[in-house]
Amino acid sequence: MLSQVRDGQERPIAFFSRVMNPAQRNYCPTRRELLAVIASMQHFRHYLLNNHVILRTDHHSLKWLRTFKQPEGILARWIETLTEFDFSIEHRPGRLHCNADGLSRPTCKQCWGRVPKTPWVDELDRANDVTDSLLIRALQLSPELSDQDIGKMQGDDPAFGPVRSFLLNDVQPTPDDLRALPPDGRKL
Repeated sequence: MLSQVRDGQERPIAFFSRVMNPAQRNYCPTRRELLAVIASMQHFRHYLLNNHVILRTDHHSLKWLRTFKQPEGILARWIETLTEFDFSIEHRPGRLHCNADGLSRPTCKQCWGRVPKTPWVDELDRANDVTDSLLIRALQLSPELSDQDIGKMQGDDPAFGPVRSFLLNDVQPTPDDLRALPPDGRKL
């Protein structure tokens, strides 16, 4: 679960899950937890890069992750994958993980009907507050730019101008025409 603290309460932003293949199902519990960390951090990479992340886990043995002396094999590759993130690991007991583990753990007979200690937060509740904090904005063109003005600006662009000309005149460019374009124009 990707969450954010707003007004003193942890609010979920998004959830992630995936199915393990047969080989991954044979991993020891610690390695499975580490696989979950790797997969989720890669999934939410665009949110997590350049931000300090607190990785909360109910698997206490993951706290050794940064102190591992000489990792080998898959552990070394996973630890190397995590080096691009700025994160710290925090242990949170499983009973406080009801928001993330609610769908992955079946309810036992002893817990049936019990009220969780942490309140459930609807992820759609106050969605505008959450998106404001993520700085999600829409692009709006100024009304003083007409379609002709934008077309002229596109035509004057050294990379896009020739490509636009090919498209408007329905011309199939030759390899020599493409070589004459700047690198950004060739990509287009």
